[in-house]
Amino acid sequence: MAVNTRGARSGRELQWIRWIRSLEARSGRHGERPRELLGTGSFPLGIGDDAAIWTPRPGSSVVLTVDAQVEGVHFRREWSTWREIGERAVAASLSDLAAMAARPVAVLASLVLEPGMPARSFREIQRGIHAAARRYGARVLGGNLSSGPVSLTITAIGEGKAEALVRRSGAAPGDEIWVTGTPGLARLGLLALERGLGRGLGRGAGARDLREAMRAFLRPRARLAEALEIVRELRPTAMIDLSDGLAADLRHVLEESSRARGRSLGAVLEERAVHGLPRLVGLARRLGEEPLAAALRGGEDYELLFTTAPRASRVSRMIRMSPTSGTSGTSPTPRPGRGGPESRALALARRLGLDITRVGRVERGKGICLEGPGGERRAVTETGWDHFAGRSPSAAPPAVIAVRPPRPRGTA
Repeated sequence: MAVNTRGARSGRELQWIRWIRSLEARSGRHGERPRELLGTGSFPLGIGDDAAIWTPRPGSSVVLTVDAQVEGVHFRREWSTWREIGERAVAASLSDLAAMAARPVAVLASLVLEPGMPARSFREIQRGIHAAARRYGARVLGGNLSSGPVSLTITAIGEGKAEALVRRSGAAPGDEIWVTGTPGLARLGLLALERGLGRGLGRGAGARDLREAMRAFLRPRARLAEALEIVRELRPTAMIDLSDGLAADLRHVLEESSRARGRSLGAVLEERAVHGLPRLVGLARRLGEEPLAAALRGGEDYELLFTTAPRASRVSRMIRMSPTSGTSGTSPTPRPGRGGPESRALALARRLGLDITRVGRVERGKGICLEGPGGERRAVTETGWDHFAGRSPSAAPPAVIAVRPPRPRGTA
């Protein structure tokens, strides 16, 4: 789609459109796009006409998604540069392609900007959009400009073989639930920013963790390359990106998988596994948050949650694959079988430099439960982020958790 506006175009708008076109042309000549992410096909027409033209590779399925970033809801300009805001918008939209293990091809950027926005700010937003698209192997094919309260809407276009794309609907009873990174970290970063903790940080471990949490919120990463590796090595049955929170997004997987199978599916999350997520407990306690609530409720992490077929021998302890220290978890630590899911996950974690944690399993039934060390279960009623609830993530009330009696291990 070409960049266009409603009504007559002013000289300033036409100058901006020409500048965007030249920016993408320079990106195409000089930008390094990662080879493993590059989409295919041809682009007979890009920015400058009423619409763009892309010819996908024969046999590929086209994958489409759109995501809006609204000032005051997803970002605040006092926390970020305009370039960072542009980069964040692209990463958030491309994360949906990662969830399906699609390769990114192009993005369309629809911007609503204040009437008096300086040209310098506009250019910084565009530089961020183009830099992020280039980083993930996509082209900017056009978009739209309008005036009003600031928002950035990014349509992402990807491709992949239909049989290789991962859906939310493939989870089955007994499947194991895994996450990348630290779900809840971005929420803790948001809390730190709201409390003004980004100023005057020292150099200790606690300060480093706070910076990492704030970076997770301000500059999230779309796990596109990681998703392709996960599919290649671990063969997930279902996958989703964590934008609404661990509990809410897991419910999306269970709902779609239940619909596909014609029967209800639930999940058990292991309390020790969630507590074992990197940096979660220390940061949460420093900020006065309950670690479990932070992980379950936190949104906009853009990490991946995926399910895999069960292992031949059930190990009920938490397993975390760390890129630096190998397999870690509660004692006793399971020994990965040769060629099994743990050994493949460990090799993958080391290669990607990314923590990959098994946090639970899918079961027959309804709802999500937390399982304690003694097998006791508590039903999780956490809902995660809701755009229409009229509250920010940090203002959400604590989770309501009902206590349920322990159930024998191995029962559905």
